[in-house]
Amino acid sequence: MRFDDDTLFFGDAVAGDEVLAEYIFTNTGKRDLEIDIVSVCECIQAEWPHEKIAPGEAGLIRIVYDTRNRAGENKKTIDVVFKNLDTEGYPLVKQIFLEGRVIKK
Repeated sequence: MRFDDDTLFFGDAVAGDEVLAEYIFTNTGKRDLEIDIVSVCECIQAEWPHEKIAPGEAGLIRIVYDTRNRAGENKKTIDVVFKNLDTEGYPLVKQIFLEGRVIKK
């Protein structure tokens, strides 16, 4: 799979704002790709496609980051775990990132 951007920068946000980020990825493989889970912290809500993504097709992961009590520089790691396995039998995992600064009101 290939993500258009695996790190998104939200710049400055005011504490308490919700930051929306969308990650677009393309299945560059030869078989269907399916996300099992998107693992995030308690401050992030994530939505992802639950259907299989065919070779050549694109998918979208949407997150909403709650910046309450998050003042300062922020870097969040989001683990995308696929149902697909690598050559050793482990699930494919891709890390994507959200970065920015949260300013107190």
